[in-house]
This record gives sequence, C-alpha cells and structure tokens, in this order.
Amino acid sequence: MERIGDRVDLLDRVIDAVAARGLERSTFRSLATDLGISTFPLVSTFGTKEDLLATVVQHVEKRQADLARTMLDGDVLDAKLFYEFWNWCVSNVQAMNLDLEIILHQRRSRPEDQSVPHSALGQWLELWTARYRRSGYSEPHALQKATLMTAVVWGLQLDLVITGDTSRVTAAYVQLVDQILRELDAGPADSDQAKPL
Repeated sequence: MERIGDRVDLLDRVIDAVAARGLERSTFRSLATDLGISTFPLVSTFGTKEDLLATVVQHVEKRQADLARTMLDGDVLDAKLFYEFWNWCVSNVQAMNLDLEIILHQRRSRPEDQSVPHSALGQWLELWTARYRRSGYSEPHALQKATLMTAVVWGLQLDLVITGDTSRVTAAYVQLVDQILRELDAGPADSDQAKPL
C-alpha cells in the first residue's frame, strides 16, 4: 500500500505539482504520475478533479490573504515584513504563477461576476484600503491608492513570473516599499485627495 502522509502533506504536494504543470493541464492521472502515486489517494482524498482544484484554489487564496494580512494588518508597518513577502515571491515563482493562473481561471469561469471581494486580489485591495484609511486618507482616496498599490504589487509579481529578471524587479519593489512607507507615514497632503476621473 502506498504511503502518502496526511491530507495536508498530500495537498502541499498536489499544489506544487499543479503549480509546475498548470491548472488547466492537471488531471488525476498526470498529478498521480508527478507525485509517484496511483490516482486512488487523490480520488479518495479529494473526490473529483473539480473538488481537488477547488481545494487548491482555496488554499492558494488563503496563503495570499495570510501574506497580505501579515504585511498590512498590524498596528505598525514594518519594512522587514514587506521584504520577507518579496523574498517569498522570489523563492516561489511557480507558486506565484499558480496564484495568477487561479485568478485568471476564476475570471474566465465567471465572466459575468464583476466583483473581486472573495478573490486574492480583493483581499489585498481591502487590506490596502484599510491601511490608507488608518493613515488619514478619505475613503475614495484610500480606495484609489489601494487600487494602485494592489496593481503595482501584483504587476511586479507578474513581471517576475514572466521575465525572471529578479534583480530589476526586486530593485523596483524596494523603491516601491520605500515610497509606500513614506507615504503612509506622512499621511495625505491636501493636494493628494481623490480626484474624480
């Protein structure tokens, strides 16, 4: 009988395999081959392929939310946490690729759903907005700043996944962190208040 460890261990291994293979190309058979097991443990643990992929999506979204919360939800912003997050990104490019693929998959599978509150992007947006509000920005301005920061951080992750140019993208991220920390520490200037588009 195969020894596969517990469900959490199996899920971690499955996530690594899905990240390497891609969400759309992952089947029970291909994942079992990648993991060196039969399909039986996958079926008995996760049920259907859709259930397995839903579990992967939930786990990845939770990981992103935890990373965002660690960085943005404390009383004091700590540059060290921003750099720990980026070090995780650099060390886990395949996992970031999976994060991005999941967001695109959700968007394609629900094109009529214009909301993002339950996606990883939505969680980042909520946390950035709250952080800007705590620094004295009005609600509309906090949302505009949060949208920009969410887009830039995810854009840098996408750039890293696509180009693999760690030094260039990391230099940009370091500059961004410096700007964010100065901006949040200083609070809004009168000229910074939200302008209608």
